[in-house]
Amino acid sequence: MAKAQTSNRPDPARGTASQAKFDRDVLLARAKALARPAANLASRGEQGTLCLEFSIGRQAHAVNASYVLEVFVPGEITPVPGVPEFVPGVAPWRGEILPVVDLRTVCGLAEAPDTDDTGPNPVVVVGEEEAACGLIVTAVTGAARISLDDVAQVEGGADLFLLGLAPGDVIVIDVERLLQSERLVVREDESSLESI
Repeated sequence: MAKAQTSNRPDPARGTASQAKFDRDVLLARAKALARPAANLASRGEQGTLCLEFSIGRQAHAVNASYVLEVFVPGEITPVPGVPEFVPGVAPWRGEILPVVDLRTVCGLAEAPDTDDTGPNPVVVVGEEEAACGLIVTAVTGAARISLDDVAQVEGGADLFLLGLAPGDVIVIDVERLLQSERLVVREDESSLESI
C-alpha cells in the first residue's frame, strides 16, 4: 500500500539534501518550541537532575542531560559486520564515525512498535568529555528535572543500566554506568551481546 504524501513534505525524488534540510528545520522548530530559558528554571528553584526525555516506541525514558552532547538525525546508519547485535551500525557525526547503539537490546527493554515510521529516528549523542556513542530513540520529547530520590528501583534494573522508574512512568537510564561498561567495548571476536 502506497503512503500518501503530505503537501509540506519534500518529494523524495528531489534528493536527500532537500530531505535533510527539511528534517533539520522540523527538529529546530521542535527544539525552539520545547526550549525553556535556563534563567527561568533557576528562578523557579526547581530541584532534581536535569534530564533529556525521549521515547522508545511508546515508552518514556530519560538520561542525565550532562552526558548528552547533541541530538541529530543521521542521513543513514551503515551496518558494520562482526559487531554485537546492539550496534546496528555507524553514522557520520561532525567528521567522526559514531557507533550507534540500540537501547532496547542493551538495557533489556521490551520491544515496542515505533510510533513514527515516517523517517530516520533521532540519535542522542552521549559521552563525558567526548562522544562515546549515539543512542537510537523514537522521538525526543523535551527536558525535565527528575529527583533521583523519587526514582523507584526496578528488579534487575542495575544489571540492565536502569536507575529505575520516575513519576509519570519514565524509565531513567543510568548512562554513566552504560558508558563505563565493558559490554560496550566491541572486540573482533564478538558477534553478539553477551547473555545477561
